[in-house]
Amino acid sequence: MARPRYLHLHHWPRFAFWQLATPIHPYLRDLSKKLGLVNFDQFVDGKGRQRFLLGLIHPEKKAEHLIEYLTSNGYGNNVVAWQDSGEIASLRLPDGFRFQYHIRIFNDGEVRGHYEYTPEAHPLKHYYEVDMQERRDYFMELLRDFIVPF
Repeated sequence: MARPRYLHLHHWPRFAFWQLATPIHPYLRDLSKKLGLVNFDQFVDGKGRQRFLLGLIHPEKKAEHLIEYLTSNGYGNNVVAWQDSGEIASLRLPDGFRFQYHIRIFNDGEVRGHYEYTPEAHPLKHYYEVDMQERRDYFMELLRDFIVPF
């Protein structure tokens, strides 16, 4: 994780911790789920995916095109995240240290997105989806050439 532009002094310990923890997070996530230490099921729909379906990838586009486009617009791989069923990409755009825009792309062409606390700044608020927002207008403007809206 690159250092955010604005990092307040009281955020430095969390930032430093996550610099070390991020590479091992996927292993801890998978182990925690396997051992039943976390219950992710309460946050997903019948397809095993989080809320806020935005649409489907446009028939003339591919997931790779969308990923390239998002990457060129500042989005990066979101290592510190749960994995939804059928997910092929999890990308985020930090909004400072405390918040992020998060987009998931799925193997059936679905695209979902939301605005939320970062797990680095507020792990419990992030986990319990406190103040998670749809921000549909933002995502529709960003993705207008790549998805067919739901």
